[in-house]
Amino acid sequence: MNCIECFVRDFYDDIKKICLAQVGEKYAEDLTHDIILVLLTREDDKYSGMCERNELLWYLIRWIKLCHYSKTTRFYYKYKRWAENVTFEYPMNAVGNLPDTFQEMNYKEQLAEIEKLLEDIYWFEAELFKIYYLHNHSINTLTNATGISRKTIQISIKKAKDYIEEKIKRPR
Repeated sequence: MNCIECFVRDFYDDIKKICLAQVGEKYAEDLTHDIILVLLTREDDKYSGMCERNELLWYLIRWIKLCHYSKTTRFYYKYKRWAENVTFEYPMNAVGNLPDTFQEMNYKEQLAEIEKLLEDIYWFEAELFKIYYLHNHSINTLTNATGISRKTIQISIKKAKDYIEEKIKRPR
């Protein structure tokens, strides 16, 4: 058994308690298992070196806190992102990727209402808005795919978004 395997065996309960304290009961087990999976499957010597120097537990505590507070971690995108309330401020490109449990929450009606509103604005702005939000594009990927300037895309999307927000009362 190497140092990481011994560490996981000895500190599994402690890691689980720390996860429970930081992210709550809903996500504690998932986060614990994701962290342990990364520790055991990673090929580099980064974790082995920390384990031998007795620094791995402190590193994991920092990692767990980061997973709880940061919206740029894999943990957030894998578990917490879908649990947040979806409003019109939430990126609509996520709607197409939602798990089945969220489909019952009237997203199709919201999208239908938005598409109906898009019929009232200039076609160029409406089509850019649809491509941008519904097909998981960023402004950079849309610029590269279409050859349209970044500024034009930004202005068009902003106009469409402002029109939709003006017409639909957003929950605050």
